Amino acid sequence: MEKKQIVSIIVLVFLLLIATIGISFSYFSATFQNGETTTTITLKGGIMEIDYFDKHNIITINNAFPSSTPIASKLFTLTGTNTTDLTMEYYVALVVESNTFSHNALSYKLSSVNTSSSGTTIPSIIAHQGISNGPGVYQLGMGSFVTGSSKVHTYTLEIYWLETTGDQRPDQGKEMRGYVKVNGLNSSNLLKDKVLASYGGISLIETRMQVAPPNFNVNCSQFLEYQDPENWESYATTTFNQTWYLSSTYSFNSSTGQYTLSGTPVTGFDSSHVGWYTTRDANAITARSYIFKVTGYTSGTSGTLIQKSGISLPIYNEACSGVYSTNDNYGISYYFRGGHDYVYNWVEFAGFYWRIIRIDGNGDIRMIYNGPATGSPKPIPSTTGTSTQIAGIHTFNASNNDNAYVGFKYGTVGAATYSATHLQTNPSNAYTQVTNWYTNNIANKGTNITSKINEQAVYCGDRNITTGVGYGAFTTKYAAATRNSTGLRAPSLSCINSMGGLVPTNNDQYVVPVALITADESAFAGGVRNYTANPCNGHWLTTGQLYWTMSPDYMDPYAVMFVVEPSGNLGTGGPYQGTVSGIFGIRPVIALKSNVVSSSGNGSLSSPYIVE
Repeated sequence: MEKKQIVSIIVLVFLLLIATIGISFSYFSATFQNGETTTTITLKGGIMEIDYFDKHNIITINNAFPSSTPIASKLFTLTGTNTTDLTMEYYVALVVESNTFSHNALSYKLSSVNTSSSGTTIPSIIAHQGISNGPGVYQLGMGSFVTGSSKVHTYTLEIYWLETTGDQRPDQGKEMRGYVKVNGLNSSNLLKDKVLASYGGISLIETRMQVAPPNFNVNCSQFLEYQDPENWESYATTTFNQTWYLSSTYSFNSSTGQYTLSGTPVTGFDSSHVGWYTTRDANAITARSYIFKVTGYTSGTSGTLIQKSGISLPIYNEACSGVYSTNDNYGISYYFRGGHDYVYNWVEFAGFYWRIIRIDGNGDIRMIYNGPATGSPKPIPSTTGTSTQIAGIHTFNASNNDNAYVGFKYGTVGAATYSATHLQTNPSNAYTQVTNWYTNNIANKGTNITSKINEQAVYCGDRNITTGVGYGAFTTKYAAATRNSTGLRAPSLSCINSMGGLVPTNNDQYVVPVALITADESAFAGGVRNYTANPCNGHWLTTGQLYWTMSPDYMDPYAVMFVVEPSGNLGTGGPYQGTVSGIFGIRPVIALKSNVVSSSGNGSLSSPYIVE
């Protein structure tokens, strides 16, 4: 391929957007006015200034082509004056507003120098980090200044369009636009503050919502395509069926992961076909997810083969992973979304591992159970398997022939009114199981533990209906089913029963110490209902197990709840039908109070936040 013919005009617009949490907000435009070359952030610990080495923040590159050298770089310094004993923290991110290049065609690296030996700089990013197609926010990391005057941290951000062995002509004429965002962070040991700071603070999270809001119609992690493996695997000696077609060439469909013989396929097999390919099919044009290569001819119709699978290397876009925001009953809730390896929401508390679902609008930290953290040897946290849920498998309710049974706590079975059916009179089996577990594993540890839990937290068992009457055995569709249905998919954290005064507006709000996750929280995390368009890489709630949510789905002819499937999708119908009398796993959910402190950890699987 002639690399010089692959010419692109790339305009990388780096606008420095600077914000502090609850302190100030200012915009540093691309065109400097009045000779301004720096912007100041004021924090509890002092003052921090940002300065671009070249005195402006626009990069324009003409006639760029793939190369091992950067196609753009930006040198900038952060100068901190810290007048207190507090650590003055900051966060830097690359915000990509648009990118028409193909997935990971562009990449970035970051070098850092602690010029004045103060605090810590963001660790240098030595390995190339891919930039996905489309908008996104790329977290470069967190640094800090300690006490001292005019201390300097120096950074160089480099953007690459690396030369590869493949055809790079499709990226000709493409463009990327982005900017560097620096946030000042006020140091805090509160768990909720540590979590938000690790994702760049509220301002950067809001930027993510503006630049690259979540798409609830696709899984997160999002499937992009299949990659044709370069490595072949061994295959046993075989006897060829003389009707199998062979060809010296083949084609690969990256969307389906299937191979098709190309050229002029022929039948029959002899020594001249060594090095040829076959799908072992009597139809020359049949597409298969595997292909075989002839490596040897033995005799007659006997030969040796090697093989590879076209669906063995799916490529996923992880740019959707991170912390996002939405409204809840208290204000703004910050929730985790995306793949296991890209979400840092691990907590160790009360002898168990937990994962943070979201930080509620009132500051409480809502978490889901993820297994024991005590024993000899101490268990390693797991993302999959039965250890992620409490012992055994359980029904949600033993009976399934009445609308009442969709309630985490329910009213009168056989009632002829909606209001009587959906009171909070009787405990479901799911309620009994999580309550007993809480009593025997959390409450028995004393007030040092329970004082950190909001035992009056509100959990939503939304029993609003969109069709039907909601009582007896009448066919009924519940609101969560409509919100998460194909074509709408608009999950919500609002929890108000709006059934026209038939029940109190808070009737679906269970005020209890422990409950279950909701279908909407699973959708916010990355799950999608009835999603079969392409492979699901799973999201952080994916455990390979089936487990209950507390969200009703429908009644027809049985009461059905949403479940989280082994793939992470929201389960409805088929082999995973969540009729309330099914037997599935249970993962308790609790809410830590907003004033809970974390003594150590960074939220990763290897270093969970420790709450003592």
